[in-house]
Amino acid sequence: MDAPVISQVHNITLQDVTATPVVDAAGITQVHGIGAANVTSGAPQIDTADLDENQFLTPIEITCQTVTVGTPIIRQAHTISAANITTGLSQVDDGVVIEEYSLTAAQITTNAPSVAAAEIEVEYVLTASNVTTAAPVIDASALTQQHVIVATSVAAGAPQVGPARFLWQEEDFDAEIWTEQADPSDDWTEQTLTSETWTEAA
Repeated sequence: MDAPVISQVHNITLQDVTATPVVDAAGITQVHGIGAANVTSGAPQIDTADLDENQFLTPIEITCQTVTVGTPIIRQAHTISAANITTGLSQVDDGVVIEEYSLTAAQITTNAPSVAAAEIEVEYVLTASNVTTAAPVIDASALTQQHVIVATSVAAGAPQVGPARFLWQEEDFDAEIWTEQADPSDDWTEQTLTSETWTEAA
């Protein structure tokens, strides 16, 4: 047998149970009587055995002690319909009453109104048409122009760039020491020039 499957169904019916049942460890002993005649077999090998048991308990008149519930959650919904309710004097600590009066007045005459401090806001909207002025004078004007040039098929010769200095280029110069020199005095002596005689060559 490679893998036999044994299924058991237990139907237990309880009647008149009044005590508090406490079962620490229940042991179940099963005895299977199999009558075999002239059975000769080798050593049986069982790889994996599955045992399924179903217990059906049908209690009748079970009496138990006080039930203890840790944290119960009780939800109740009450729908109350009231008719002809008479109450005593109602007491309100802080009440807020809002009243609106709609007054329709006709031909109201008042004395001279007195205003302590009046704030007057005036807004002028001027629309000018055909305005001619003299030559405007501008102290300092800033003119900003942005030119976006898109070139297509531009052919140029070899560019020539002279000495250029970039912002990120840093050069170190050697320190030079200058010493003031005294000018030597100049003495001039008049020299006599000798006469030169030239002979014509043959």
